[in-house]
Amino acid sequence: MDYKSILSEEEIREYAKKHIDDFREGEISIDEIGDGNINYVFKVTSKGGESLIFKKAEKLLRTSGRPLDQKRIEIEQEYLKIADSYVKDKVPKIYEFDKGNSLIIMEDISDFKNLRTELINGNIYKNMSKWVIEFLIPILSNTSDIVDDAENKKEKMRFFINPEMCKISEDLVLTEPYNDYKNRNIVYKGEEDFVREYIYEDMTLRKEVNELKINFMNNSQVLLHGDLHSGSIFVNESGLRVIDSEFAFYGPAGYDIGNVLAHYVISYITSSVENNKTMQFMDILISETKYLYDKVFKKLLVALIEKANAFYTVEYLRKYVNSIKSDTLGYMGTEIIRRVVGDTKTKEIEEVSEFNRIESDKALIKFGKYCILNRGEDIKGDDLVDYIKFLL
Repeated sequence: MDYKSILSEEEIREYAKKHIDDFREGEISIDEIGDGNINYVFKVTSKGGESLIFKKAEKLLRTSGRPLDQKRIEIEQEYLKIADSYVKDKVPKIYEFDKGNSLIIMEDISDFKNLRTELINGNIYKNMSKWVIEFLIPILSNTSDIVDDAENKKEKMRFFINPEMCKISEDLVLTEPYNDYKNRNIVYKGEEDFVREYIYEDMTLRKEVNELKINFMNNSQVLLHGDLHSGSIFVNESGLRVIDSEFAFYGPAGYDIGNVLAHYVISYITSSVENNKTMQFMDILISETKYLYDKVFKKLLVALIEKANAFYTVEYLRKYVNSIKSDTLGYMGTEIIRRVVGDTKTKEIEEVSEFNRIESDKALIKFGKYCILNRGEDIKGDDLVDYIKFLL
């Protein structure tokens, strides 16, 4: 089949019957479940109830027709394979990858629910931070120079060079929220003066973000998911699954950690301002935020000490992890600010009522800025919690 032959649902049906044993006989149902701009995602179900996910990378943006680099789907499946080798049952299993058709056929994770949607609906999971840490630590340790063979790591770094997707992050996360040179920022009405004073005109903030951007672009520290947030994490009572790794690349470890924490904070602050969640939900969410921040660095240090060769001293490994902690604070801040000021907002932010929107956005911006400007300090989980509550 050539690339275009599987664009339609009927052609996906024929592809499933040809390549997957359980789909050779009987009727097949196909539902498009993705709503993204750069991929098609289908759930394909056999007559017997077996189901798979077909994810196909488009050559063109579905809205504008702009060409896209299809290597991203190859990067996505390779990241999922590597992640699965380190952390079993934390990512969907890959059943087939067709490079020529830019197609991944993978496990259906319909038993799991989108974490962002769950948090919006007031559903909380007491072990979600434990599961996130169990996902992160093996990848962030094993793909580092501390543990991985230098030659092997450089070969993987070569494969994961991902300029198109990294450029999106460099612009939308680490540049435009502070310098709206493309006029793409979306500042909520009534916040213009605040955003100008607190973000655009603050050159101390700009300097710190400059450093975070250059670090993002040049520090090939570990293999990153690259877009790890509550929208790419699925959960149920038994655990989690992480999806959508097409932004994967070798970069600073704190970027993935900071992104997850940022979305915990976005959920907490928007919920607090709206006063639309139970006290139990709020208590667990802030506890999970503190747990993730306090535990992830301790567990990373333990993993590195256990796996590092004898050349690396414990004192150096502590310094190494402390630098990741500093980066985590910085990237937590940049992710929060870009979701408020930039053009890719989260549902939690967009659904805050008009009456509370400015209060919510200002609190998020102040917290994000606090993280960026204080990333060199010895900030503990209690400090983050205290500052969030101070803002509210």
